[in-house]
Amino acid sequence: MKELFTNKKKLLSFMVMLLMVLCRQIAMAQDQKVTGNITDAGGAPLPGVTVSVKGTTKAIATDANGNFQLQISPGQNTLSAAMIGFTTQDVAITPGQSVKIVLSESVSQLKEVVVVGYGSVTKKEITGAVSVVKASDIDNMAVRSAADILQGKASGVTVSQSSGSPGSAAVVRIRGIGSINGSGEPLYIVDGLPQTDINYLNPNDIESLAVHKDASVAAIYGSRASNGVIIITTKSGSKNDKVTVAYDGYMGFQSPWRRPNMLNAQEFIAYKNLAATNAGAVKQFDFSTQTNIDSVLRFVGATTGPDGTDWWNEITNYNAPMQNHNISVSGGSKSVSFLSSLAYLDQKGIIQGSDYERISWRNNINAQVSKRVKLSSNFGVIYEGRHALDENNPFTGTIFSAMTADPITPVYRNNLQGLPTFLKGINTNYEPTNPFSQYSGLLYSNKRNPVAQIERLRQNKYETLSLKGGITADVQILKTLSFQTRAGMDLQRALTKGFSPQYYLNSFDNAVNATVSNNSFTSNYFVTENTLNYDERWDKFHVTALGGVSAEVTNVSQFGASIQGFVNNDPDMRVISAGTINPQVTGYPYSNSLQSYFGRIGFDYDGKYIIAGNIRRDGSSRFADGYRWGTFPSVSAAWRFTEEGYFKEQQNASWITDGKLRASYGLIGNQNIGNGAYLSTYGSGIYDRYEFGDENTPYIGAGRQSTGNAVLKWETSKQLDIGLDLSFFNNKLNFTADYFDKKVDNMLLIVPLPSTLG
Repeated sequence: MKELFTNKKKLLSFMVMLLMVLCRQIAMAQDQKVTGNITDAGGAPLPGVTVSVKGTTKAIATDANGNFQLQISPGQNTLSAAMIGFTTQDVAITPGQSVKIVLSESVSQLKEVVVVGYGSVTKKEITGAVSVVKASDIDNMAVRSAADILQGKASGVTVSQSSGSPGSAAVVRIRGIGSINGSGEPLYIVDGLPQTDINYLNPNDIESLAVHKDASVAAIYGSRASNGVIIITTKSGSKNDKVTVAYDGYMGFQSPWRRPNMLNAQEFIAYKNLAATNAGAVKQFDFSTQTNIDSVLRFVGATTGPDGTDWWNEITNYNAPMQNHNISVSGGSKSVSFLSSLAYLDQKGIIQGSDYERISWRNNINAQVSKRVKLSSNFGVIYEGRHALDENNPFTGTIFSAMTADPITPVYRNNLQGLPTFLKGINTNYEPTNPFSQYSGLLYSNKRNPVAQIERLRQNKYETLSLKGGITADVQILKTLSFQTRAGMDLQRALTKGFSPQYYLNSFDNAVNATVSNNSFTSNYFVTENTLNYDERWDKFHVTALGGVSAEVTNVSQFGASIQGFVNNDPDMRVISAGTINPQVTGYPYSNSLQSYFGRIGFDYDGKYIIAGNIRRDGSSRFADGYRWGTFPSVSAAWRFTEEGYFKEQQNASWITDGKLRASYGLIGNQNIGNGAYLSTYGSGIYDRYEFGDENTPYIGAGRQSTGNAVLKWETSKQLDIGLDLSFFNNKLNFTADYFDKKVDNMLLIVPLPSTLG
């Protein structure tokens, strides 16, 4: 019986194995082979493409010729082809048939359009050192100004603050300081309009910023681009899009993240006595005896508290509020698109008395007038207002005064308790009805009471109203030839309303007369540009060319008036006509102009070998005849080695999406020197009087104020750049390395006039 059971078990095992073999043979008989070839849009074979049967783990890679073959089972009728840098494609298949698959490059960073001088190219065609910051990179970031967007976003670019006051312009430097004279700021191009500052821009209006660091693009802007170029494109509406209303805003608070450690009253007294002892000097009478010290400390405790006045705390605005609101309306029809945005920014400073307010309204309109003609316009109206501090001054600066003020002096002197007899001088010339007289003069410093100074500075306000914009017309003459004309303007009106009250705190901190002043600044800048563009492709060749001419003119007028002798400090008296003594008037106009001719040519073979050249010739009114014109060329080249066939065949290198080696060299000019610096100037002041004959009859005289340099000429920056760009894992990781060398010749510098000249 046991033997029979064993035989049955063996028979059952044999039958199971036989069934499995038969099933496998049937399955293999039903599997069928699928073959195919994969190329790019240009017909070039793509090696290393992963071809898989969708819904299974079956996969294979294409060979060097883009061919593949694999077995599929019944019901498996979809293949998926995937490769880094290309859009994954699913293809329906029929068993036994050959499949032809064409992959298109994915819309990635390589396809992104980068704005260059007077045009745009795709990122893969760039031959110079450029960093691009897009609007999506700063989503959900609370940035105060447009320059703040660049902080930490572009290599080789440093962004710092020129001051701590709200609304102060950021200091942007591209690859360090480019000149010993004038501003080191880059040239900003905002929707085609040249600018020297972008603090006025609403960050929410920005679509992209392209930072061009070398001469490959900067040379086409000639004399203004020696410190680099930042090209800014603002947002526009979309055609065939419904009207959309969007709101973005934030509110926040600011506080100093750390504070200095200040001496209290007792520590200050010990410090003063120690200093006198170490210097071998007599101790100050107020601290010379313990009785006097006790009297001072009782006064401090009764008036301000046991530690005395904490001046840092008195001038600091903890939890200073800041708010920003932006509302935009956009939309478009078949031929017209528009975007209009209104923004409001209000920021209080972390130091009392400082603030900044900005209201901006920006509009972009694009219209396809006909098949060949397109019109675009953009304009913005910007209001800026601020109250500022006295800063960056070691003698009168508000913060410096607070750091050196003694803790014994109270902020105010209108409610002093237990004042020692030897400190009675603190009440000298106290006026109970004068609000600017309620403050105490510092007892042990020659600086000003910083709280009182803040209140006086609050009486001054700086306001600016600007209109910036332009209009552009594009005409498609031929399929390969187009013409563009652009006119732009930047009109600024600034007004400073000033009032300095009459007051007396001590011999170091007083004003005998109140002063009312008004200063106005008017600037009108106009630019016109006309360009002819050529763009044609032959098979694998792509040739572009551009030629253009531009003209710029700036007219500026400054005017100021002040007067003293007012009855009191009442706000209703703060008008020029209410003054009675010491009237003063200042004012002067100036202008400058620039005439330019420029061109560019580009050559691209199969997206592998790219060469570009720029040239610009500028004529500036800031130089004398014979030195006004300068020529600034540049040449650049790039090699995309990842497009070479032998590189694509390396399947172990498929994780490299793109690789580019590039180099550029060029000359860039600089005209940043005062108007008419090539001329000697003469002037006369109120005290410039001379006696001829009769000693009682002075005559108005004049003297040389500056010595001109008749052979002054362009400052020239010679820039060499060699760079490597690498992209990995479908542009998820990017690497850029640059070597650059920058040399400046003929530096522009105004030499101070020696006093010995007479």
